[in-house]
Parts: sequence; C-alpha cells; structure tokens
Amino acid sequence: MTMTELVTPPLPQGVLRQAVDSLYAEIDRLGKPAPSWSLSRIRNERRLRQQDVAESMGISQAKVSQLERTASLSTDEIARFVRACGATLEMGVRLADGRLVPISVRPYGTRPVGLRTAGS
Repeated sequence: MTMTELVTPPLPQGVLRQAVDSLYAEIDRLGKPAPSWSLSRIRNERRLRQQDVAESMGISQAKVSQLERTASLSTDEIARFVRACGATLEMGVRLADGRLVPISVRPYGTRPVGLRTAGS
C-alpha cells in the first residue's frame, strides 16, 4: 500500500510532496548538534556567581574566571565545573553507522554510584 492510498481522500501531489519534504527537513535538523553553550552561560543559566562555583569546586573565583575564558579544557575540568553548577556532563560518540552512543564522563577520582571498592 502506498502513502497516497493510505490518505482518504487522496491529497494533491503538491501537498504530499510538501509534507514529505518537511519531514525530511525535520529529520535532518534533529541529526545536527544543538548550538554549544559556554561555561559562563551554563553558570548564568543556573543563576550562580563565579564565587558560588569556586566554593563548590574548592578553587578561587579568579580560577573560575580563567576556566570560563579558556578555549581548551580537559574533560575533567569541564565535568567538575558542570557538576559545581548542579548539572551533569553527558557525551556521546557518533559511530560510522550513524548511531550516537553515550559514554560515561565523571570527574577524576569519582566512581559510579553503586560501585564498591575493595573492603567496602
């Protein structure tokens, strides 16, 4: 059964083509990454001051300012900053077949919830 046979009464060809084109455009849009946010935008979205983030991270306000201006940060630095803002960092890898596979990211020295260490 074709798409045209499913629609009663049949849609004019132009309307059907427009609907299919819109669907493909939406699929294409969803496959693209969202615009990126800066660390300062994340902090501002949470209505936090640099001093608030600094206290949570155990660093100075000047260091938070430096982190927000730095173009190249480690994943650990980003994860710690995001956690101090009350959020979590999520990352994924786009495989050759197009699938997006999430990967776990946690600040260095932390462990997943529920993971036991020797003697615990």
